[in-house]
Amino acid sequence: MSDTLAYIVVTLLFGIVAGLIVETIIVLLRTPSRRSSEWNPQSMIKDMSLRKKAPWVEAVQAHYLAQRYESARRLLRDIQPATPHEQALKDFFGGYVEYESGMFRDAVPYLENCLKHFMQHDRLLAAMALWELGSAYFALGRVDEAEAKYIECLRIFRKDGQKHAAIDVESNLADLYINKTDKDSLKKAAGIVSKSLRYHLLTGRIDGFADMARTGATIYIRAGRPEFGLLLARISLFVADHRKDEYRGMASRLTLGDIYYRTGFPEDAKTLWSEILVKSRQIKDLRYEGVALSRMARVDLDCDDFEGAEINAESARKAMMRIGDKVSELTSMGLLAEIALRRGENDKAERLLRRILHEAENLGIYELLPNIMDGLRVAMALTGHRNEFNETRDRIVEKYPAIAKSVQGL
Repeated sequence: MSDTLAYIVVTLLFGIVAGLIVETIIVLLRTPSRRSSEWNPQSMIKDMSLRKKAPWVEAVQAHYLAQRYESARRLLRDIQPATPHEQALKDFFGGYVEYESGMFRDAVPYLENCLKHFMQHDRLLAAMALWELGSAYFALGRVDEAEAKYIECLRIFRKDGQKHAAIDVESNLADLYINKTDKDSLKKAAGIVSKSLRYHLLTGRIDGFADMARTGATIYIRAGRPEFGLLLARISLFVADHRKDEYRGMASRLTLGDIYYRTGFPEDAKTLWSEILVKSRQIKDLRYEGVALSRMARVDLDCDDFEGAEINAESARKAMMRIGDKVSELTSMGLLAEIALRRGENDKAERLLRRILHEAENLGIYELLPNIMDGLRVAMALTGHRNEFNETRDRIVEKYPAIAKSVQGL
């Protein structure tokens, strides 16, 4: 076992063993989770916003919590801020709605604008804006900028005694480190998860423990030890189901299914994702419904069940379209194009990919362009349009320097 892998295994196991005493778990499972307005992000925003005389905040929250993003956008457009603070709040929620609907690039200017005001007038709201902005940067692949925003947010929360919120931000930082490729970042992620696991158990935040167990499961998968990943994912699922937490149950099934899929058990993965599909439809959560359907479509495609794959991928696209998540909608369309290629429907695949490229460019979703161009290269080669593809590739390289390296070799 390499030194890095040994460090990760020992660090995470220490975090678990330090708190996972059977009697402690039993007591914690019988008591309510300590979730208060002191640290809960939604409550924090709501309480501070209303205190600052912005009564429209609750109406906006009601729309985006119900995944009615377009309704939230319309409501925000109609608001006429009476003060600079209300304008900053409007920008914050504008950025939040865009982020939640998958429009990460559109979220950035809103969040950057409100941050300028909050940094001078409201430190806690500045921390919330930094947190969201870091997440938007991360989603756009601007990892170093995301890390800087998360760390700045952490400084504010720690200085103001917001320990619970700081731990939650650290979980985002752990996700960021997991997605970096170097071993040192994976070590940092393992250290954060170990610390968070102990903290959540000692403070009675069993739900937070379940969340960090899922993150730890991902670390073990990246480190090449899926057996430990399965253990943590199962612990997370056990806690969620025992506490009848529908959303954490779906999140845990998603992670456990991903592990099964990556370790060669696609049918077990599909069973878990089917459970998510049933639950998401019961509680009318279109995002989880779309995510489950897209993963099930992938399993169907691997098994050459093209009809099942197409039905699930199209249903996933429609679910994401209904909530206005254009990134996920276009990703589902990409899966439909892949299915068409596998079925030998090359002209259909090319039409789909051209449409995806057109919409991605119009919406400014540039992070999708390398994968779109790779699929388009295959489709247009099969349809005899290689020269036309070369022209498209050269245009993309010239127009978008940030992704040129990923495209110019195609």
